[in-house]
Amino acid sequence: MRDVVHGFVAAALDAARRERRLDRIVGELEVFSRAMVESEELREVLSDSGVPLVSRRAVAKDLVAKRAAPETATIVWYLIGAERPAELSLALAQARVLATDQRDAGDDAAIDTGGGRLAAMDRLRGYADFSFSQLSKLSDVDLIEDELFRLARAVEEYPELAAALSDRVVPLAARSAVLASLLAGRAAPTTGHLGGYVLRAGKVRDLVRAFDYLVELAAEERGRRIADVRAAKPLDDEQRDRLAAALGAMAGRPVEVRVVVDPQVIGGLHVSIGDTVIDGTVRHRLDQLGESLGGSATSAA
Repeated sequence: MRDVVHGFVAAALDAARRERRLDRIVGELEVFSRAMVESEELREVLSDSGVPLVSRRAVAKDLVAKRAAPETATIVWYLIGAERPAELSLALAQARVLATDQRDAGDDAAIDTGGGRLAAMDRLRGYADFSFSQLSKLSDVDLIEDELFRLARAVEEYPELAAALSDRVVPLAARSAVLASLLAGRAAPTTGHLGGYVLRAGKVRDLVRAFDYLVELAAEERGRRIADVRAAKPLDDEQRDRLAAALGAMAGRPVEVRVVVDPQVIGGLHVSIGDTVIDGTVRHRLDQLGESLGGSATSAA
């Protein structure tokens, strides 16, 4: 399992532990893993790179979302997009092992970060990805970003605080208690979860860098939350809501739709979310048709 995937799954499992359903997650991942082994039809659909990602995720959603805990559904949805289709069965089995390990470990158990600082940062990215995906509004992301920035500056400014959080001679539970006391009443729960994971799984001798990295990830998340839409005419509220729901299902988090009326758009929509561009405009399809006809003419000549 790649480190970024490990971090995402760990965050989902932490969320399940807080809701007292980690045992349930272990069982549901076992059931889904067994279904992948026993059902050739299911395995062929979910493991076929020729099947579009959106279709594979839709199949999994039909199987999992209505029957399983939300963390299980999110883990399966994420693994389908994050891992190679041919390796999905292995990734599910590894997620189940990780869930079992976290269930059997204590709440304050340290996490092995083999692979060095880069591996730890990748795991932190995955953990943040899940944590941010659970925030319902863009303003929540802004709040977490601000709180993480202030936490990084506090650790940077006060060496005694940095020492209290990073001294490996001090038990992890005690260091976690220091962080919890610092943030109590001053920060959102998500900020505390992210900071706690840094202590459990990050390179604690480089706390400021880890917290600043989380600030960078929060800034990236803001870009992933905003869908810039160019349309030939304004969208009504119902159309906006349907589009936001569809884009949110694709992105795995709530999306804020911002519409700009563009006279050059003949029909359809041009959507940009972060680095993802979906061009469903009539002009784009006409351009594609023109390229296709031009290529055919060239071949004929």
